[in-house]
Parts: sequence; C-alpha cells; structure tokens
Amino acid sequence: MIAVLASPFIVIGAWKAAKRRSRRAAARASDRISGGWDELTDRAIDYGARLAPGGTRTEEAAVVASALTVPQVTALADRADAEVFGPAEPTPQDVESFWHEVDEIVGGLGKEAGFWKRVKARLSLRSLIGGTAISHGLQNLKDAATARVRREPGTIKSSTTPPSSESETP
Repeated sequence: MIAVLASPFIVIGAWKAAKRRSRRAAARASDRISGGWDELTDRAIDYGARLAPGGTRTEEAAVVASALTVPQVTALADRADAEVFGPAEPTPQDVESFWHEVDEIVGGLGKEAGFWKRVKARLSLRSLIGGTAISHGLQNLKDAATARVRREPGTIKSSTTPPSSESETP
C-alpha cells in the first residue's frame, strides 16, 4: 500500500534524474554545458522562479538572481554562452567545472529554503511540464483567479436588478 502511495513521488524523482543524466551525458561538450544551464533553470523553476519561455541565458540569469537571490548565476550564464558559442568546443575539464558550479548553486537553493519548500521543489512538476499546453492552460487559470481576487469591490456587474428602495408594505 505504501508503495502505491509513494509511486507518484518516485516517478517524479526518477523523471528528473533521467533528464539530468541525459543532459550530463550529451554527445557534444557544448550540449553538456547547455544541459547544465537547463538543469540550473529547471531547479530554479521548481523553487519558484518564473522564467519566460524563449528567454536568453542572460535574461534567465537576471530573473533567477533576483527571485532567488543567487547573484553568481549571471556570471555562469555568461560563461555558458562563451563555452557554447565560442570558437572551440569546450574541453572535458570545462564541462566538469561548469557542472560543478551548477551543482553548487542548485545545492545552495536547497540550503536557503526550509524543509517544506525543499520537498515542494523536489516534487514540483513545473520544470517537467514547462512550455507545454498543460502549463499554459494552468497558468491562464491561475492568472484569471488572481485577477478575480484583486478586483476592486463593486466592479462586478450584477445581472439581476437591484432591490427597489420602496417598501411593498403600506
């Protein structure tokens, strides 16, 4: 019975681990660097950073640095761009060094967060379904709910007529 209850959490953890392994073992060194950056942004998303789809590494780094107070990601974004778009393929030492830095930053995210936030981040599906139709639909629902909550009192039009001020009793 416990295995059945735990199975969704095991699946989520295995899915995230498989993504990480495939990123780290990509055929090209520049793809491994890009994969390291993707790993960092996925973990940042799981911890609550709201990254816009299609943003550059510099733009993503600015959001992560401000949302999660991790200033070193801006330098890592610049390094990733230099390694990926540079004139030569990164060396294996460059890749290992980059991933080491990613691991330090990701580990730091967990140290800054409380226990329940770490659990929530580990079980978060945001990084797994980000950019899909499901995530866009869920975000639209969330935005609509937020707009309803923030609406000023008295701005909702009623379709019924208001009660008359005249009393029906003489």
